[in-house]
Amino acid sequence: MDDLNLSKITWHRIPKLPGPHLINYLWWFLANRFARIWDRRIRGLRHDIVFSPGVNCLDPDVVSVHIVFAEYIRRNCAEMEFARNPAGSWPALLHRKLYYELIAFLERRLYTRRELRLVLIARRTEDELRRFYGRDEKFPILYVGLDHAIFNSARRIAKARRSAERIEHHRG
Repeated sequence: MDDLNLSKITWHRIPKLPGPHLINYLWWFLANRFARIWDRRIRGLRHDIVFSPGVNCLDPDVVSVHIVFAEYIRRNCAEMEFARNPAGSWPALLHRKLYYELIAFLERRLYTRRELRLVLIARRTEDELRRFYGRDEKFPILYVGLDHAIFNSARRIAKARRSAERIEHHRG
């Protein structure tokens, strides 16, 4: 990180508002946009690139995709039915449904744009982008901070077996 010149990066801290996540997200989404308009029109800044970690603005150049909400909604639609949940949880459930639908709407606006560069954090996301948004190209995948040679299911299972065998060996 010593070779990264942070003076070349414009970072806007948007304060969090009290209240529901959906309201906070909408506030942040709009404040983020206005901060960049302010930079351009008032401060005279021209951004080389607008990077968005997820659906956080309507005009990014690059988005890192960590989840496709359209797929998340599809997988969880049964659990989010009002009839399957106690009435006391309905306000939170309604909030969650509205938030997920808003993000899926914004995904449709963004992820269908062919000129938008997408960077994925998982291979399965590529299939979801293809299925929901017709994106059929190969995307770069940037695995976040994991050494997959060390952190993987087969290795974890083998380690658990070895531990169990050691315990059995010491008992015997």
